[in-house]
Amino acid sequence: MQHTGAVFRSAYPLLGSRTSHSCRTSSRPRGPGSPFPGSHSCYLPDASEYLRVMQQRWRRGRDKVRGARSLASKGIQVVQEHGVKELYEAARLYGDNRFRSRVSRLPGGRIPPAAGAGWPLSVLIVAERHLEQCWHYRVQQKLDALAQLGVPAWAASLSDPAEAITRLQLASVLVVYRQPDGPQLRAVLAEARRLRIPVVYELDDAMYRRDLLVDNPNFDTIPRGLRRQVEADADEILSAMRQADHVLASTELLAADMARHVRGDAFVVANGVDDTMLSIGRGVEIERAAGTLGVEQESLIVIYGSGSRAHDADLALAGPALAGLLAEHPRAKLRLVGPLALPVDLHPFSAQVERLAELNYGEYLREIARADIAIAPLLDSGMNQFKSNIKFLEASLVGVPVVASPTVYGETIVDGVTGLIARNPREWRDQLERLTADPGLRKALVAAAARDLNRAKLSNGPAHQLSAMLHALHPRGVAAGSAA
Repeated sequence: MQHTGAVFRSAYPLLGSRTSHSCRTSSRPRGPGSPFPGSHSCYLPDASEYLRVMQQRWRRGRDKVRGARSLASKGIQVVQEHGVKELYEAARLYGDNRFRSRVSRLPGGRIPPAAGAGWPLSVLIVAERHLEQCWHYRVQQKLDALAQLGVPAWAASLSDPAEAITRLQLASVLVVYRQPDGPQLRAVLAEARRLRIPVVYELDDAMYRRDLLVDNPNFDTIPRGLRRQVEADADEILSAMRQADHVLASTELLAADMARHVRGDAFVVANGVDDTMLSIGRGVEIERAAGTLGVEQESLIVIYGSGSRAHDADLALAGPALAGLLAEHPRAKLRLVGPLALPVDLHPFSAQVERLAELNYGEYLREIARADIAIAPLLDSGMNQFKSNIKFLEASLVGVPVVASPTVYGETIVDGVTGLIARNPREWRDQLERLTADPGLRKALVAAAARDLNRAKLSNGPAHQLSAMLHALHPRGVAAGSAA
């Protein structure tokens, strides 16, 4: 036993508080009441005390392990029932309460206010990449704006609903863009409701208005089978929108109409000009100055782009004027982008009409840049009232003057300053002839339109609108109207 005691005494540093310093010879004199004669300054325990201390430490360690296992079990249960954000909030409150209780026990301790930060703001966008332009303006621009605001954001597809649901676990706002009702969408929306995440349904067209679709002259120009599909899609989109909490649109008029179908708020985030577009615009300027853009110097090019057959009747509005232009200028050409039907007036001039398939967004902008005039005809129909001014933004970005209908564009274009407005077939012909005969007017319109683009830059307008929406949905997540 004496040998055993010596072994334990040689391990005295393990005792912590009873052996707060190393065993050494002290030069300081000991007092008359010292329990340790001589100069030794350490307390050397015997075997029984060492065992007692080790048992205490083992029990404390065991209790901590049991507590950790219990806490982990409760955390798993919370995640299964309410999602990871609920676990985050529970952990935050647990830590805050422990801190507050400790501070309150201190002499004169003051309890600080609760943090109340909640789950950090993050956004999931559910969308499909069917049309390149739609994806760019309504999804990619939103991701870019959120990055400027310092808000984490992801895009997911309903073709893989499991991925969408997985990403939803870390989101605090869900945006659904142009998705029809169906099992995949309902599964994602059910998970959003379980996690208590606000759902925002987004559109940039009144494609849910079956009544307007049927009355729209463009509707009559598409094949019968496609018409039935469009009508069915309208009903499914309306059904999907009604399951959301809030709505989001590209224009004030569209947002107000969508608001009739939800109980929550209606928000507007306009189409903007982002860094990618600005970079393309600067590249076009450099190539144009160097003469490497590929412009046909001896020809006059008029361009019109459409992503679908839904603009056949719109193009026909400018058909007589375009036919007159091609007849008077044999070297002039009409360049059509997308699956458009050629108006009857232009059939005799099919040799002067160039057809291009749908292009990716960068190629599409560069194709506009190679033209001399861009057109944006829109019939004065109920459906067209909800559209936006994209074609004016795109043409102005790459330095091409625009002739447009007053529908939608009359609110954006200053007639004779930033572009030309054509209100009837006669004005369409007159405005096209003005631009054809006057290169100086084309340059002046382009210069004024370029200055007007500053209002449409992503950081100036759309990012602030998006920030305001997120502030309304998640007040502590982002400052209203702020952009990095």
